[in-house]
Formats: sequence, C-alpha cells, structure tokens
Amino acid sequence: MIFLREGNKITAKFGKFGPYIQKGEGEKAQYASLGKDQLIENITLEDALKMFQLPRTVGEYNGVEVIALKGRFGPFLKYGDRNFSIPRGKDPLKITLDECAAIIEDGLSKTAANSVMAEYKDSDIQVINGRYGPYIKHAGSNYKIPKGKDAKELTLADCREIVADEANASKSSVRRAAAKKTTRKATTRKTATKKAAK
Repeated sequence: MIFLREGNKITAKFGKFGPYIQKGEGEKAQYASLGKDQLIENITLEDALKMFQLPRTVGEYNGVEVIALKGRFGPFLKYGDRNFSIPRGKDPLKITLDECAAIIEDGLSKTAANSVMAEYKDSDIQVINGRYGPYIKHAGSNYKIPKGKDAKELTLADCREIVADEANASKSSVRRAAAKKTTRKATTRKTATKKAAK
C-alpha cells in the first residue's frame, strides 16, 4: 500500500518485527510500527500521518517538559530523565497535560514508596519502605520484618537480630531438606538390597 503526500512516499509494509509505515526513502526515511489495534489492510493516509506526529510535546509540568512518545512496548511519557507508561485507552496524540500530570504523580508516588526509611552508621543495613511494605536490606538480600515490629523503631541491633534469625531459619531449612534427601536415598538402597536378596 502506497500513499503520496507533499512529495513524500508513505508505504505500509511487513517487516521482520511486524507491519510498519515508512515515510520517505533513503537515509531520511522515517519508520513507525503499527499499533496492536491497527491492521495494515485498513490503514489510511490520515492514520499513517498521525503515526509520525510523535514525539509530541504536551506541555510543562512543574517546570519540566512533558513529551508523549511511542516506544517498543507502547506509548509513554518522558518527564525529565524519567519515563512513565501511558495507560491503555489513552491516546498519546490526544492526552492532555492534566492527564499527564496524574500519570506522573502516580508514578512518582510509587517510586517514593521504595524510599529508605533508616540507615545506620558503619553498616550497609537499610530499612526500606517497599511497594508491599517495609523490609530490611543487607548485603544484597532482603529480609522480612516480623509482625509486631515497628519498622520506624528498629535499631541496628534489632535489624542484625532479624537478619541472623532469618539466615539461621534458611540454613535449618536447607539442612532439613538435605536430611530428607539422604533418608530417601538410604530407603531406596535398602529396598533395592532386599529385592536383590530375594
């Protein structure tokens, strides 16, 4: 399918990664992938031209430029050095600044949820306010805070005790699993020996 507009040839094609639109030719050619709800057989010149209207500057929010784009995984907003997905049903070509502000604030609040609640001098232990509640982070691992413990009141000693208890519990689980495995092997050997004796 080929359209001609203002001296530019616009072509709908099938490529290695699915259908796409090509505007122009050679080094100056532009490309845009079709959306999941678009069929190459039904694409119109108007639809094709819209696909090249992104990125679109929506406006400024808190002094930072908000840009609507379409990426590999769908439409998103660029806000400074942060990216926020545009929810399904929202058109990046029509989305308003108020709608963008709501998406940005929601994304920032989720990020803030993963903030550090407490750090301790001369220790890599941190208490983190995570998406599913507070937890302790130590040496690249995460540790649950037991029920009844207030994350805001935890001292370094409390954190170390929780880490040690969970580490010991994990070791015990490994030992129990190893013991069960050994018992199963011994049982299998005994059974095999009895059968051989018969």
